[in-house]
Amino acid sequence: MRRLLSIIIFSSAVPACAAWTGDITQSVEKGFVSIGYQTATRSVKSNSLPGGTLDYKDHGMVLEDRTALNPVVQFALRVLPFTGRENLERTSFNPHMAGGGAGLYFAPPETLGPVHLGAAAIWDGAGGISRRDGPEKRYDRIFTSEATLAAGASYAPIESLNVYAGGEYVSFQMRLSVPGSKTNWRQDSPWGGFAGVSFVSNQAWVVGGEFHFGGERSFGASLGYKY
Repeated sequence: MRRLLSIIIFSSAVPACAAWTGDITQSVEKGFVSIGYQTATRSVKSNSLPGGTLDYKDHGMVLEDRTALNPVVQFALRVLPFTGRENLERTSFNPHMAGGGAGLYFAPPETLGPVHLGAAAIWDGAGGISRRDGPEKRYDRIFTSEATLAAGASYAPIESLNVYAGGEYVSFQMRLSVPGSKTNWRQDSPWGGFAGVSFVSNQAWVVGGEFHFGGERSFGASLGYKY
């Protein structure tokens, strides 16, 4: 029944561009389904255009289903549903985004002293399209690719409450296609960090909040269920 619940959630989602990691130190025995919302800003630059960096902003939801392959490794399928938007500074381009991704989580159930350790490798891809005003059918298109490597540690000051933090490397690439021109963009600084807190209720429901700093500046919240 619990597995069916997660399948229904993902099959009913309409494939926002946002990355959501969550507490990467939490291992699961069977599976874990979560829904998160994040708003983020990052500086991007293009080698083909002068003028330094521009701010790229996005917000939206991420649905994720993790399956435990063994006591240490979890495989994740991710859906970026049609709930978010993106915006590049100095432009009016603001399309809806749709996409998906996959990831691997490494979280040993054993502690190292008082802390749990974990790591994750995640990739998300998303695309969007917007029609230009005018009698002719002309479109602006965007595609983003985001690969994240992260590692961190968590500590439980009291039962059912975890605080965690870590570092990350983010490779963010973007291709913007407008009539007569194509430009490639990338995140100016790939290095950053994250910190968050999660609360586990009845060993099943998990509520959390998380922020990222450095190359990506974001804040998000999530709700998850262990099955």
